[in-house]
Amino acid sequence: ATYRQAFCLHKTEKYEESLAMCEAVAKLPDGGAAQSSKRPAAELAAENQFLLGRFDAAADAFNALSKDARTDEDRRRFTFRRGQCASFNDDFAAAIQLLEPLNNDEAVDKAVTTLEKYLKVSKSKNEEPRFKLGLAQLRGGDEQEAAATLKSVADGDAKSAWVQRALFEYGQLMYKQQKADDAAQALNKVVAADAPADLAAPATYLLAWIDADASKHKEAAERFEAMIKKYPEHALASEALFNQGVNQKAAGETEAALATLQQYITNHGQGQHIAEARYQAGACLAALDKHEAALRLFEPLAASDDTRSDALLYDMAWSYRATEAKGKAEERYRQLLQTYPESELATASRAELAELIYDKEQYADAAALLEKVLENENAAKETLAPAQYRLGWCYTKLKEPAKAAPVFSAFAQKYPKDDLTASALYQAGDAFATLSKLDEAEQHLTKMLSEFTSSDLANVARLKLGQVQNEAERYPQAAATFQTFLQNHAEDEFVYLAQFGLGWALENQQQHDETNSDKMQGAF
Repeated sequence: ATYRQAFCLHKTEKYEESLAMCEAVAKLPDGGAAQSSKRPAAELAAENQFLLGRFDAAADAFNALSKDARTDEDRRRFTFRRGQCASFNDDFAAAIQLLEPLNNDEAVDKAVTTLEKYLKVSKSKNEEPRFKLGLAQLRGGDEQEAAATLKSVADGDAKSAWVQRALFEYGQLMYKQQKADDAAQALNKVVAADAPADLAAPATYLLAWIDADASKHKEAAERFEAMIKKYPEHALASEALFNQGVNQKAAGETEAALATLQQYITNHGQGQHIAEARYQAGACLAALDKHEAALRLFEPLAASDDTRSDALLYDMAWSYRATEAKGKAEERYRQLLQTYPESELATASRAELAELIYDKEQYADAAALLEKVLENENAAKETLAPAQYRLGWCYTKLKEPAKAAPVFSAFAQKYPKDDLTASALYQAGDAFATLSKLDEAEQHLTKMLSEFTSSDLANVARLKLGQVQNEAERYPQAAATFQTFLQNHAEDEFVYLAQFGLGWALENQQQHDETNSDKMQGAF
């Protein structure tokens, strides 16, 4: 009856009175009817001690119970309670030792329930236990409840150590959930509260990452630098140094980035980012046109399967091209395409490799690469435009005007303001003329002359236009075109062709006097 009364008091959250009844059961003589109630009363007493915040007494009670636990489930439950008691007493090493074997155990769910009961009866501000409840919820995978609990603590006075810890955990959780503004607000409060280094340093580090994620690379670099200066001995200081350099590079501060990365390489030669730091430093050197120095960093990285990457091979190819080592550049492009065929750099690599082999007059191979480039419609204009223009030239060199004409025409239509558009219109007109598609040829040449009057190709385009018009038997138009040529390009080396074309146009219009004029004769 006494045990039953203790149990009812416990269920109604009268833990002090329940404990007194449990102790009364423990004092009864052994044997008889009382014996069967002593074990459950001892377990109930331990739970009451725990919920009353008497963690030392509770830990002793659970330890005694676990020594003669009747089932494995009971033993796990008692061990879990001991781990909780250690955690509440800030003996985290003991807590880890006790709780780690129970990871993913159902007891984690029970822990949250127990902590919630404790918070209901605690008469204090509840900052410490509520923070630990939030951690228990977090480790149990209930991020929604954890966020609510941690925020309820974080909204308190930031001078409190537990509020600071809640702010930090809440900030981390918000960052994980990609709620950058909420994360930054909480973490900035940690920093402003002059929290201990074990909180302020990672809070500053995480704030820098929030800036980096938002592409605020200058601000991110400054935060990483501030973290290093204030907490040079913190475990994250080396990470911050590396990330400072990376963000300086992304912000366009190439020389500063190079200095920072070289400092990381010198001071942290065994650091986890050493290979990437060497690559980034090499990329900085390449950006500063110090390609030979860049290659001295790149080449050892490329020699190892562990440190080679598509970006490294691409940057090496650029540096080799800059140092006129075109054979090695070609080799690196091919290695990239073979090893990383799905790389984001594959399209640019094909375009640039095609340029190298075009210069070697390997037009068919260059065309095959460029055709593959143009299949990627999402590639950058800076890659697609010159690739399409060069493909047209590949077809021209291969004497395939039927392929060259539409490629040049499409280029001019897609990139009407490009520096290469005048040339593309002329080449399209020339290719259509070769195919005897005279209307298309005249259209492209006329467009080129009307929109690019100052082009270096204006003379040959006008000459070609007159020839096309003569061939199409549009003699008045041809005569006007050749006359304009002679007026604008009187000293041109091809003036004799214009004179011949004009004579031909006039002859076919039966204008024999003009054909035999002194001016015409002087041309020959």
